[in-house]
Amino acid sequence: MWWALALVIVLLVWVITGLASRLDRLHGRIAAAHTALDAQLVRRAWAAIELTRLGVLDPAATLVITESATLALDSDDIYDGERQLIESELSRALRAGLDECEYSSIANDELGLVTLHALASAFVRSEMTRRFHNDAVVSAVRIRRKTIVRLFRLAGRAPMPTTVELDDELPPGLRDYDVRVGL
Repeated sequence: MWWALALVIVLLVWVITGLASRLDRLHGRIAAAHTALDAQLVRRAWAAIELTRLGVLDPAATLVITESATLALDSDDIYDGERQLIESELSRALRAGLDECEYSSIANDELGLVTLHALASAFVRSEMTRRFHNDAVVSAVRIRRKTIVRLFRLAGRAPMPTTVELDDELPPGLRDYDVRVGL
């Protein structure tokens, strides 16, 4: 009889250790994705500013994109709802500004072509990183909701992770300048 109790205890310890290890790895993935997402959004904001410096957009679009990109660079944490709104506004401003311009006029200049590639790359990378982040968050939340995880407090004092929701849709004309080689 005592061996059955020992077997149950060993199995329980094994399950708890496995869950704790998985949760720790997920929290590490979330932290890494958070850092990577922040870096990609900063890259996108700088590429937007570089685009406005080319002087090919109309003055109103240039002003709106520059202001949105500057606000995005000055924002702090991506988990802050205000930063997510600012990043979404930058996406909308870029789509509106680029919708009215001729990409060929930008791409004729070598610096313009490099800027379009950088902007397209930053859009794609930020979208992919946000998806990786949100997938890890969903997995971590699913595990943290299990009774055994809550009972044994396997998450410790770590705050419940949250997804990052923002508009990061690539402007339609930039799809042609998305160079995935070397990502």
